[in-house]
Amino acid sequence: MPEIQKDVPSSRWRLTESSKEDCVLLAHALPAKLAPVIYHSDQLKAAETALVIALRRGLQMVRDTRLAEVDQSASGWLDDYESVAMRYLETGESPGWEAQPSVVARMDAAVGDALAAQPDDGAVVLVGHGLAPTLWLHSRSPFDDIAAFWRGLTLPDAWQLDLESGELARVERF
Repeated sequence: MPEIQKDVPSSRWRLTESSKEDCVLLAHALPAKLAPVIYHSDQLKAAETALVIALRRGLQMVRDTRLAEVDQSASGWLDDYESVAMRYLETGESPGWEAQPSVVARMDAAVGDALAAQPDDGAVVLVGHGLAPTLWLHSRSPFDDIAAFWRGLTLPDAWQLDLESGELARVERF
């Protein structure tokens, strides 16, 4: 969970100290065999999450702006963020928010490039946010209620997707 500050853009929010501790636990809950690089969005909270994992697991870090959260910058601070986000997931629309097909396309390109750059001997780890990965996972392994999936995410959270079978599974809780 980041330290939320209304007067600071969410891209500059930092993790709380307890969240960094949760990231240590997450690092150890990930599969034993990982690819040597961890990819993260350009937002500070994602970079801090990736750093904790990278340090614990001996990984190199690569920033990929395509892993960013859904662009909502045109809407500014929203007191009712959760209801607006749920409507966006359910209907695909929210004034000033990035179009869902654009989100899925950039996430798909980022995942494809990360997979192509890594040897086949370990899970590829990508650190992002909530809405964008939810949309991408849903495009690859559709689930019944996209808003319920997003609402059920924890911070931090980890999911493993088998691209061949489409099987999606939460990484065991830590």
